[in-house]
Amino acid sequence: MNPATEDHRDSVEHALRASAPPGGARNDSQEVPGSTRRVEAAAGSPARIEFITDEGGALLGLSPAWEELTGFTAQTLLGRRLEQCVWPEDRYAFHRELQSFLRGEPGQIREPLRLLTRRGTPQWVELRAAASVESEDGTTDIVGHTYTRQRLTGDILQRGMFADLLIGFPKQLEDLRARAAAEQDPAARARLDQQLRTQTTYGEQLRETRPTPPNITMTDRMTLYRGDREIQLFYVGRGHTAGDVVVYLPKERVLCSGDLLVNQVANLVDGYVNEWPDALEKLRSIDFVDVIPGHGDPFKGKERIDWFQSYLRDIWQQATKQHADGIPAAEAARRIDMTSHKSHYTSINGPGVPLPGVTRMYAVMENRAE
Repeated sequence: MNPATEDHRDSVEHALRASAPPGGARNDSQEVPGSTRRVEAAAGSPARIEFITDEGGALLGLSPAWEELTGFTAQTLLGRRLEQCVWPEDRYAFHRELQSFLRGEPGQIREPLRLLTRRGTPQWVELRAAASVESEDGTTDIVGHTYTRQRLTGDILQRGMFADLLIGFPKQLEDLRARAAAEQDPAARARLDQQLRTQTTYGEQLRETRPTPPNITMTDRMTLYRGDREIQLFYVGRGHTAGDVVVYLPKERVLCSGDLLVNQVANLVDGYVNEWPDALEKLRSIDFVDVIPGHGDPFKGKERIDWFQSYLRDIWQQATKQHADGIPAAEAARRIDMTSHKSHYTSINGPGVPLPGVTRMYAVMENRAE
């Protein structure tokens, strides 16, 4: 499920004041929705930079003024941790200051630091930032397809991919613990111990998962306005799931494609592989240049539509033949050969595909898919 969300509780918004380079810098930042508190204007004519991060510090949004100061576009930086944009020697001090913002604590930062620039030299700025509070009414709107709401209000934790993950996770943790105990190389043992700690924490978080369905639903399309920004949401048909929603920013010509179209091969475990190419075809009419996918690096253009349509049609055709011949899913997964698509998808190393995708395709063919 990939609902388009504006979660002001799980994101922290900041305002930056950066000292302008000689001659000043043009103030062309855009309004970012959801803030109810900002830093007061500084003396002089500083450039104003706004950015949004999630609770882990990954950048979710940047204003145009950032590119003006550093030369890095938002497209290049989105998804990276904010600290990666800071000059290496300043990162430790900045990290300590930033943590209060990522925890949502009140207060402010005011200190000089250097930002990385495309030209390879540091850009000194004076950072004056304050964490924002929630939206004015204290609520969070989640927009998604009607199907997504139906699924998330049902027994999604008891059936399907998430339930399978919960069932299999204890065994995975036990196997990892055994590997760490048996490892003789100290460096390898240390890596396995770290993985074990990470996975243990992950398991605890899995048990705490509580589905939160959309409180605003759509069936075909919806348009939202935040300041002067137009945000279009489209449902283009069943593909990665039965409720994929893509987000389009017409002014910026940016498409947020979710998992419907990603940089490499998308996960097929909840997909409708036979219908997916038709859903992708509907993206062609959207006038986008840049694509921000649900996973992997952003990319430009529409050629990946062709690549993935070809991949999906091929794997469906091969799986259909295996199914018609009575070949079990596990054996079919070993036999299916997608190496003809290796030039576009570097993860393909030889014949064979993941079993969960084949199991899903068999379920679709047998009308058992949800």
